[in-house]
Amino acid sequence: ISKQKTTINRDLQVLIERLCEIHASRMRANFVHNMAVLVKEVSTGNVKAYIGNTGFFASNGKNVYVDMVQARRSSGSLLKPFLYAGMLDRGMIFPSSLLKDIPTQIQTYSPKNNSGEYEGVIPANEALAKSLNIPFVRALRQYGISPFLKLLKDCGFTTLDRTAEDYGL
Repeated sequence: ISKQKTTINRDLQVLIERLCEIHASRMRANFVHNMAVLVKEVSTGNVKAYIGNTGFFASNGKNVYVDMVQARRSSGSLLKPFLYAGMLDRGMIFPSSLLKDIPTQIQTYSPKNNSGEYEGVIPANEALAKSLNIPFVRALRQYGISPFLKLLKDCGFTTLDRTAEDYGL
């Protein structure tokens, strides 16, 4: 048996695992099936706790583990909550507002959901929880690309250095 050195704090790791499982069981009712946590010590950068994922079993019981800390994600999924918040702030939507999740064609662009399916009409908060692309592309069109880019910059995004037209929907 070889020994491996780690900076993980065992007690903190166990605590975070318990908290994640409790929170993850609540979040499943909101269609959230994965959760990851990375706790690092600010002064050293050492990892103190690492939960790659809590929801890694498919309905058939097969292990479908994906380490969500390291997994690449679509930037669109990262930006949806900001658009949702911006629209709430402007009074353009409410959590229960119905958004259209239907086949959509905007000039030559035809957004798709990752599932390849459509929900029809869906409450905004559920569209966000499911990270549906089509309702948020349609919402971005209504909100405006330039105002959304400004919102992101106002929120501290520093790597957005192109024009709104260059980014597009």
